[in-house]
Amino acid sequence: MRASRLPLVYWGLALLGIAALPWWMLEDGTSLGRLAGFAAGEGDLASALRAATGFGRFWLWPVILAPLLALPALWAGASRRLASTALIAAGALGLVGLIAQGMAVGINGWGWPWLEAWFGPLSGGQLGIGLGGALSAAMFLMMLMHGLALAGRFGGDRFVAGSVGVLIAAIVLFTIWPVTTMLSQAFAPPKGLSLADAFSQRFLAQKIWGLACLQGQGACGVAWNTLALALATATTTTFLGLCFALIVTRTGFPLKKGLRLLTVLPIITPPFVIGLGLILIFGRSGIVNQAASSLFGLELGRWIYGFDGVWLAQVFSFTPTAFLVLIGIVQGISPTMEEAAQTLRASPTRSFRAVTLPFVASLEKAEEARERIDATAVSEGVRPIVFSTLVKDDVREIVKRSNGLFLDFFDAMPNTSARSGSATICTMP
Repeated sequence: MRASRLPLVYWGLALLGIAALPWWMLEDGTSLGRLAGFAAGEGDLASALRAATGFGRFWLWPVILAPLLALPALWAGASRRLASTALIAAGALGLVGLIAQGMAVGINGWGWPWLEAWFGPLSGGQLGIGLGGALSAAMFLMMLMHGLALAGRFGGDRFVAGSVGVLIAAIVLFTIWPVTTMLSQAFAPPKGLSLADAFSQRFLAQKIWGLACLQGQGACGVAWNTLALALATATTTTFLGLCFALIVTRTGFPLKKGLRLLTVLPIITPPFVIGLGLILIFGRSGIVNQAASSLFGLELGRWIYGFDGVWLAQVFSFTPTAFLVLIGIVQGISPTMEEAAQTLRASPTRSFRAVTLPFVASLEKAEEARERIDATAVSEGVRPIVFSTLVKDDVREIVKRSNGLFLDFFDAMPNTSARSGSATICTMP
């Protein structure tokens, strides 16, 4: 379809949603006869235009009049600037009007007391938007994004503009709006309490900050449980991710490709699959519980539904992410330094824990490296050997001031342009 016809399509579908289809959702279901909102005999079944003209729903007029602003864009001789201005105005007014009327009038009448003081009480409210409202909202969004594309936004690409608009609308509707609504309830004080009193009672409640678990008298608060879960998950996933990264990059493990696939698989699976799988395996009727009960007479209980189960699900979910982050870091550390440490008879554990200091690229890290080298010299009683591939002069000078035998691999190079970009220090006492 040619781009010049798209505004007409948007305008026509928006008009269909406003004038013909039922504006609000139908409580008793949708049928072919009830789709004729333009001829409805009840206000709740009518289209926006029918409801405003026949049933006194005056708050719908901004939405009804919004498509009129897009008429200049439908004229074949309209300039690009005129068309973009008209579509932006129509789309913006339609969306703002639709959101405003939905927030202003609820199911029981006015949403705010000051509206009732201005316009008087309503005889009834309104339900959520239905087919007509949803269609009109979508078309207003397309008008707005089409107008922005005509104005030069998004590189003038109408498809990209429309896609961005749909993504933003989806994020707002299904993420930002529900989360904001839930969080706002924390600041809605009950009757008889001020906002400060209500907030202090909720935020400082015993069920959030309680430490009864330390005295064996119950469970700790939600905040402490969340902190413990976060620390346990972060520690476990980092450890497992590092193990997988070292296996893939530092060993001759024959199934490296399979290991990579297994670590990435939880990322591409739907989020609920891990939780559902754990319940089917370790739940009360799970495979493991049934096998333990039938073979050994053991009742494993409901442990999967508590802290341990949530921790296990989080470990399965975030270990792949830790692996993908850490494998890049491990690959960036040259194995030459580790091989040099092993040549000097350092154990693998010592090479990993105390020999290699990767990515010394800032003055702060250089100071930490110098302090660590000096501490090694004091604890071992001999000067450590420092193998350096540091590039920055100021960083290298700080490390050279340490109490170690400093050997720079780049000293023999005729110019600094040939230096590698790595920044690794290997110390051996």
